Amino acid sequence: MKNIGVVYNNLIQGTKEVARDLSEKFQSKSIGFVCDLENLPANSDVNVLIVVGGDGTILAAAHKVYNSETSILGVNMGTLGFMTELNVEEALLNINDEFIDHTHIEERSMVEAAIVHFSEDTSSNFTFLALNEIVVGSGSVAKMARIEVKVDGQWLTEYRSDSVIVSTATGSTGYSLSAGGPILYPTSSDILLQPVAAHLGFGSGLVLPSNSLVELKVISNGSAAISADGIVTNKLTKNDKVLVKLSDKKVKFLRRSKSFHSYRNIMKFFGMNDSSN
Repeated sequence: MKNIGVVYNNLIQGTKEVARDLSEKFQSKSIGFVCDLENLPANSDVNVLIVVGGDGTILAAAHKVYNSETSILGVNMGTLGFMTELNVEEALLNINDEFIDHTHIEERSMVEAAIVHFSEDTSSNFTFLALNEIVVGSGSVAKMARIEVKVDGQWLTEYRSDSVIVSTATGSTGYSLSAGGPILYPTSSDILLQPVAAHLGFGSGLVLPSNSLVELKVISNGSAAISADGIVTNKLTKNDKVLVKLSDKKVKFLRRSKSFHSYRNIMKFFGMNDSSN
């Protein structure tokens, strides 16, 4: 029998009630806790974490349970729900101990980043961790950044853009997608390099192999910043470098089936009808 936790986003109306209703569908000894996102313990010690909310809620929860034995089961009460597995109706109808016992674990890759400050010229530890993306860009509104890009030590290009995204497959349906990037298969370990609002020159994104080391160097004057999943941010200055690579850390998700129809689900989000029937 699995040890189960239920977490909800208190900022989304109705999530607390749904979380409570879902917890009542399990045997009492299965439930470890029911709490809001802000009170989710970093070491929750549960096998399954049911997350009631949207993709942002799942992202925040993932930062507390990554690289552990905890698997996330997302119940969508947000806007899109790319990371979620069930909508509310499906969850209330199907979730119970038996349902959990017949799910499958899907592992998602993460990326990690380190800052090399120009004044020090020594790299810090890879302390920035992201399930979606690392973003390096201008620290000012409506100001373009100049970012030099190297891959595995080889000069690639200079982006003049709002920012540059280094994304995982999971993140390819997030900020990178809105910047015109491609969608990667969810379990892919490839890395996506995508500029945001590039001005002139090379403005396309690139899909890089999983063993790539990406170097982003700020060469513009003025303020710049690094962001990891929009949660952790840090200021950068001219000639600072950010090193990004695939992390060995993973986030586990629960899926109803091993043959998860990722592409079909993505098309549904874009209002494309399923013509396979």
